[in-house]
Amino acid sequence: MLTWLLKCMIQRYAPTLYLWQPRQILLLLPFGLSVLLYVAFVGFEIPALRTLFTVIIASVFLLFRQSIQPFTLLLYSASLLLIYDAFSILSAAFWLSYGACFILLRIYQTIEHFTQDQTLTSVQKQILAINIVVESQWKIFIALLPLMLIFFQQISWSAPLSNLIAIPLLSTLIVPLDIIAACIWLVVPAFGLLLFQLNDGLLSILMWIL
Repeated sequence: MLTWLLKCMIQRYAPTLYLWQPRQILLLLPFGLSVLLYVAFVGFEIPALRTLFTVIIASVFLLFRQSIQPFTLLLYSASLLLIYDAFSILSAAFWLSYGACFILLRIYQTIEHFTQDQTLTSVQKQILAINIVVESQWKIFIALLPLMLIFFQQISWSAPLSNLIAIPLLSTLIVPLDIIAACIWLVVPAFGLLLFQLNDGLLSILMWIL
């Protein structure tokens, strides 16, 4: 959201900056800082560090105009995380996080080959997006089933359905609103508190649905 806002501001007020550097290069630093802010908010947990290291490596390759395969990027990210904290390999979060990413990459590659061969209408694109979301959840659930049993000795059969509801709501509304509220609270506490209360209401609705 921050990089999108910055991109719109540049296009409106200072488009000549793109003559100096391409848009992707120009937005690398603010994008990286946004990710770092997010990682700080969630307490430098392993899934967040995976995101941070992936962004850093991808940014370096983009900066030097080098190509990198998605699975190679994932492998480099895991290697960098293990250099940073070797004991993270003993954590369930490490295996579940990278395992889920691996499955999502496989799904993305399948979709990419499929869409390249076909021209889709807007309705077909929406149907495809829904199918992708549903397919990704059950594939991740099946792929991570052995790890869940190893680490927790139990599984939740309702997890794929719960994730279909929780992930979109958390990623598009609750988490961004929480970060925005925290930033605003440092400047205007009353308004920040109002946003926190709104977020609390959204979380209550989510818990009721689940």
